[in-house]
Order: sequence, then C-alpha cells, then structure tokens
Amino acid sequence: MALTFKQFLRSRPATASDVGRFVSAARRDRRLGTCTCWKDLERYLLRIGAEPDARVAARKTWLAYEAADNLAKRHNTRPKVGKLAVTPAL
Repeated sequence: MALTFKQFLRSRPATASDVGRFVSAARRDRRLGTCTCWKDLERYLLRIGAEPDARVAARKTWLAYEAADNLAKRHNTRPKVGKLAVTPAL
C-alpha cells in the first residue's frame, strides 16, 4: 500500500523546527497538489517563492517521506493519521 505525501504530512508532528514549520504550512496550503516525486514538490516551492531554509526543510521532509513510504511498501503498512508509529493495515 503506497503512502501519499499528504498522508505522510498528516502523520508528522508540527514542531518548532524548520521541518516542523514546513510540515505545518504544507498541511494548510491548498495549493500543494499531488507530489509523486521530489521535482513536483520542488516546483511547488519555487512557484510559491519559498525561502531557501523552507526548501531545505522540505527536502528533509521528502527524504523522510521516501523512507516511510519504502517501509510501508515493504511491510504493507502505513502510519495512522496523527500517529508516528507505523501500524499494520487491516
């Protein structure tokens, strides 16, 4: 079962870090479309005029998403919305 980037964002905490601020902003931004690769997300960031720090945070978030998606595919799981742990799909 594939994990979408938006599902991943919903599972992440919005902390006071650059990554947490990116996660919080990306969740709220209705302009963020479906991102199936880093280039999709990068184009979105350039289109909205994101600052370099935000782009770095987005890249870190994307790399974490890829790792979680690969894990979910290997174990046929996905994180529950609002939870950090990966749990088996029923």
